[in-house]
Amino acid sequence: MNIQNQITNMRVNRALTSYNDIKSYISMLKNYCNKNSSIDEKDKLYQKHIQDMRSYCRKLPMMLKTNGLLLTMSFVYSRAQNNSEKNNSEEQIINEYKYIFEWIWSWLSELELSTTKYNNIFDMIAEEPINYKIYTEETLDILLWYKKHMELEVEYENN
Repeated sequence: MNIQNQITNMRVNRALTSYNDIKSYISMLKNYCNKNSSIDEKDKLYQKHIQDMRSYCRKLPMMLKTNGLLLTMSFVYSRAQNNSEKNNSEEQIINEYKYIFEWIWSWLSELELSTTKYNNIFDMIAEEPINYKIYTEETLDILLWYKKHMELEVEYENN
């Protein structure tokens, strides 16, 4: 397989991965809202979480460009941990930052830039500083796809 085909395959995989992740998040959110909310609260809760995810997907690419991969992922991880420690069960189940962090970690793990298997993204970045720029570019690319797909989903929901 030549280099051009590999690059094209990476782009297609990025788009498909982000699309599938956003679709599974929306499906999970709809199921959660249908099971755990009254009719009046269902739409409000759904719209709140959809708008939150849209907002985070919009902000993170610029945050990554401004602060770098390590600081951005530290921020996302801390937000995912802070929300999961709250007693509110809704916040534990529907934590947008937790999903975003898991999606990015999953994508970077699939890149196979190293033969070592890491337990978390921070170990991977610390042990592989030579690949830091590649990880940053890949994270930015996948975040831009999440942003595009989330924008389209919100637009679709509103129509």
